[in-house]
Amino acid sequence: MNQTVTLPKDTKGKMTLVGISYSQKSEDELTSWFQPIYTNFIEKVKGDLLPTDNYDINIYLVPMLVGINKNGGDKLRQYLKSQLDPELQKYVLIYEGELKPYKDKLQFGAKDAPYFYLLNEDGKIVYHTSGAYSNDKLEKILEILDKEEE
Repeated sequence: MNQTVTLPKDTKGKMTLVGISYSQKSEDELTSWFQPIYTNFIEKVKGDLLPTDNYDINIYLVPMLVGINKNGGDKLRQYLKSQLDPELQKYVLIYEGELKPYKDKLQFGAKDAPYFYLLNEDGKIVYHTSGAYSNDKLEKILEILDKEEE
C-alpha cells in the first residue's frame, strides 16, 4: 500500500489485472473479488513439491480517493491495515487525485461499480468488465490468460 506504481508503464512484460473503485458502494463490490483473486492468482498451489503461483500476473486493486475524499489516504491505509488480510495488502494501490482523466480514458460509467481491466504484456487493455464478482467474469479472464500462456 505504500508503493508507487505507474500504470500501465510498470506492468510491461507481464499480464496484469487492475481493479478500480471510486465510491464506497463500488469498494464494497470490489471486495467481492478479493477471495477469487486470492485463490486464483495469489495463493500458492498446495501439494506441489515447490509451491508456485496459479498464474504469474500482476494484480493491482485501486481504490480511488477523489473529490472531497481525495485527502483521505492515511485514514484508508489505517483501515485497510487493520481489516485486510496482510497477504492482500501489498496488492492495493491507493490513488488520491482527480477522477476526470481516468474516467474519460477508461470509460467509467456508474460510480457504484468497480471496474476491472486485464492488460496484456504491452500494457494494452485486452478485456474489461465491471460490477460485483461473478463466475462468468472470472472465467473470461482465465480464458484469456490461458490463451496467453499457450
